[in-house]
Amino acid sequence: MNKLFAIINPILLFSSISYCQNVTIKGTVVNKKKGEVIPFVSIQIIQAKKYFDSDDSGNFLFESEITDSVVFSCIGYEDIRLPIKDLVISSKIELIEKVYLLKDVIVSNKKPQIIGIISERQTRSFSGENESDSYEIVTRISFSDTPQRCTINKVFFKQRNFDPENPLRLHIYEISENGLPGVEVLTAQVILKKEDNVNGQLEIDVTDQNIIIEGKGFYVGIQWINSSVGKQVKGIKSDTGIGETNQISERLTYHRGKIFEHEWFGFYDKGMYFPPSLENKIGKKLPPVSGNPINMLAAAEITIL
Repeated sequence: MNKLFAIINPILLFSSISYCQNVTIKGTVVNKKKGEVIPFVSIQIIQAKKYFDSDDSGNFLFESEITDSVVFSCIGYEDIRLPIKDLVISSKIELIEKVYLLKDVIVSNKKPQIIGIISERQTRSFSGENESDSYEIVTRISFSDTPQRCTINKVFFKQRNFDPENPLRLHIYEISENGLPGVEVLTAQVILKKEDNVNGQLEIDVTDQNIIIEGKGFYVGIQWINSSVGKQVKGIKSDTGIGETNQISERLTYHRGKIFEHEWFGFYDKGMYFPPSLENKIGKKLPPVSGNPINMLAAAEITIL
């Protein structure tokens, strides 16, 4: 009888886990080839629509229904999607680095120039949103009506009281056909650091990524990193000090509340944005709005090729 129980017991144990409503998942994300931890990996629980990040040591901790699935994503790596039930057995996540075609390093005899919005008066500064939204705000950097080919050397954000204890992630996007942010052009994630604070503004050097843009401009963005292991407070985050202004007549800034769903909304006055109920109308023709637009104070140093 004891031998029979020993055989059946593991089956009963697995069955109890399978039908359990929620399970706690704890683990670490690493580079599969090098074995090094990957910090600040974006994590999405699919059915529950929860969004957060691993911490600076690649660790994560969350609760989920056993029937759900999760996506791990990081700039420079291939996404991986796994059933939650698989993470009960193994919680070491190995991401594979993306293979990028090496671009020729192009040397231009033209002088670098700074374009964008950086010198206007700052009227407010933005904070992160709630814990379930991986909040991001971007602004369009335009050349002119004439398409250009350029390299991006640096990105600048006006700021007052940037706190590196509340990490932020840089994004740079091509402009898609509908005018909204499109393909990410960074090949490795860039986390804003204390050293990026130069003379009262954030200055991020991306020269080593050899970014070449062709078109009428690009988008630069800042994304909140919401840790799943409780290092940050829940709810509204403290003020980052990244400057916004309503002094510009053109509406340039966009907001994406849920990073993985790629839903972008044009900003209203007072920081409001178009709700998802507008479906595919966004990016085709923005409805008329009243009041001054809100724009993030951002710029970039480029070299025309």
